Amino acid sequence: MQIMISNIFYKRRISTSVAELSEIAWSRRNDQTQALEEFLRILIQLGELSADIHGAYKDGGDRAAENPGPFIRRALYLDADLVSWSMSLSPPWRYNVMNTPAHLRSKIDSYSYYYGDTYHLFNSVSFASGWNNYYQTRIVIQEIVRSLCMRTVGSGMADTSHETIAMANTISRQMIHSICASVPYHFNSGEVGVGVAFRLLWPLFITANCGATTPEIKDWVMKTLELVGNTAGIQQALMMSQSVKKGHNIALIPGT
Repeated sequence: MQIMISNIFYKRRISTSVAELSEIAWSRRNDQTQALEEFLRILIQLGELSADIHGAYKDGGDRAAENPGPFIRRALYLDADLVSWSMSLSPPWRYNVMNTPAHLRSKIDSYSYYYGDTYHLFNSVSFASGWNNYYQTRIVIQEIVRSLCMRTVGSGMADTSHETIAMANTISRQMIHSICASVPYHFNSGEVGVGVAFRLLWPLFITANCGATTPEIKDWVMKTLELVGNTAGIQQALMMSQSVKKGHNIALIPGT
């Protein structure tokens, strides 16, 4: 999973051997865990898309970069595949949405790792992590769509682009709030260890870097990353918090 996600950000294609291993793993999984391999298949395609876009736009771009429409359509098809994937998951993947008691909610003058009016209860940290991988991947796709559409503003595609950007922002905000709602479970699950806290790092970091996020959520993410770093001793969490504070953004599309 980490190799796939890293390749998306570094805009590298997944190696053939890893893709083949994923296929072998799928054939040996049971119904419950085959879902992970199905998700990896989508990530492989997203990695290919990221690499193709990078190739089109690097060094000033070429003719392919003049018409981002095919890239946008590929991204939207992948997003639709992700939605279908989420709807096909078996019952153990389901989670409960709980109301956050007023005294636990994070406020402007006081921090809490509960954000918003609701939080999610999962069957295990593994399922919580799986959902966060889904959320962050959809955010990445919507950021790609939004960035590509921004390049068409001022052209004949402007009207359609504005509608697509608005939809991308709406989806991203939904995913952001879902990631925030998963945080309390990681602290309260009873599954101890650095690995539990470590699984929160990238979902939170991507949330903070998303164009649809708000200053309020970004501030909450920084504080949550600091909490993870200080309680679990993970220096990467503290570095990520500082990166967000300094405004160092992830560039999903070259030149954006």
